Amino acid sequence: MAILNRSYIVFKHSLPGSAGRRRLKRFLLYKLARYVLQANSGYGRRRLIGAWCALSRVPRLAETPIKELPKRYVQLRQDCLRRLHI
Repeated sequence: MAILNRSYIVFKHSLPGSAGRRRLKRFLLYKLARYVLQANSGYGRRRLIGAWCALSRVPRLAETPIKELPKRYVQLRQDCLRRLHI
């Protein structure tokens, strides 16, 4: 959930086109790469799958108006958890 959590915070506290939003993509790809390198255990593989799920939902979070972010975040988080059967 680190990917979805970080994205939520950045989108909540920055405007479209801001430096924070531009840098977010690079940070998220860095996190995903770290998870790929650490996917040699059951926990590591589950974390990678969760990160991939969250990363695929970041664009939907990005297009959400700031006032609706909390509700959309919860929906996307629950969707990822359902897909992971947690």
